[in-house]
Amino acid sequence: MLMLRSRTGMLSGTGTGTGSTSEDQESRYNLRLTGRGLFWWAGASLAIVVLAGIGPALEADSIVHALKAFLTVFTGAALIAAAAASVGGLLGFLFGIPRTLQQDSPSPAPPSPAGAAVGIGNSSTYRQNVNTNLEQISDWLTKILVGVGLTQLKDLPDKLAELAVAFPVLTGNTSFSMALILNFLICGFFAGYLLTRLFLAGAFYQAETGLRKQTEKASILTEVGAYKEAANEYEKAVQGITPTTPKEQKRSIYEGTIYNFLYQKPPEGFQRAIDYAQKYIAEEANFPSARIWAYLAASYGQQYKYERDTNKAGANVLEPIKEKALEAIRKAEAIDPKIKGLLKMMWDPKDPAKSPEDDDLEVFYEMEEFKKLLA
Repeated sequence: MLMLRSRTGMLSGTGTGTGSTSEDQESRYNLRLTGRGLFWWAGASLAIVVLAGIGPALEADSIVHALKAFLTVFTGAALIAAAAASVGGLLGFLFGIPRTLQQDSPSPAPPSPAGAAVGIGNSSTYRQNVNTNLEQISDWLTKILVGVGLTQLKDLPDKLAELAVAFPVLTGNTSFSMALILNFLICGFFAGYLLTRLFLAGAFYQAETGLRKQTEKASILTEVGAYKEAANEYEKAVQGITPTTPKEQKRSIYEGTIYNFLYQKPPEGFQRAIDYAQKYIAEEANFPSARIWAYLAASYGQQYKYERDTNKAGANVLEPIKEKALEAIRKAEAIDPKIKGLLKMMWDPKDPAKSPEDDDLEVFYEMEEFKKLLA
């Protein structure tokens, strides 16, 4: 009873793990402060560019020539500034990408046939290793840039002078072009670095842990028998799946979703379970799940019983459902022969490991085709 109360507290948001923490507020404050500083820096630099364009305009002999002179200087300077800021922002991003500390997750103990129906893929011990290709590229490029930059340090002034000559803004005044390029290059670097550190680091963390926290909450709900609430949480997790979500995590989420819908009232419960199972099978043909196929067979068992007993359906409706259940069982056993223990538990009314609720396949108990597969 005490354990149930502590879990309920976690789910209702009364603990310290929910809500906005002081650390989150500090991060948002730092982000706003940094954005404000970068905005004023860029604004002041842009004002200088405007003033640089006004100078040639004052020397013009007409308004048309003055406007032309201003736009020539301003657009040229703005384009160079944007290019320098973009290069600086890219460099800042590469230098600011956070490093992910990877650790091997413990291997979960193999579940028993009965536990397989409850454990839902050991989602409470699930951990993921993040794809760090971008971090590795960032590490390589920053080392190369620093190494090459140090070896060419003595030639840097001459290279900057050549760059200023190649991109002139004011005729005969390369110092302005050099100052413009350096200013926006540094501004872009700081913008890319600071925003990556203050914003993207948090965004990466949320993306990596958000689904896991959602599934952990749903798993706790399943353990305490709150199947409807658990199904709702798993559905939210399904909506949060992206193309970058690890396949193991996606499979675990779908397994939990389908499992919990098997405990909902028919016909909506088994129909939603069928829909999610078919969706996963269609999307992940190369990463199949024996458990999803087993749950799909259970869904067809519920559908067969509902159509027979409630709708009084005939053989033309029941026979295709039975064939789908047989096919799902064959698929599940082909992927993982150990899943037969779970299937037999749901099929055999005399199985000592079953609970009264785990009778999804009992409707097929007297049929010879199922005896050949499960007896």
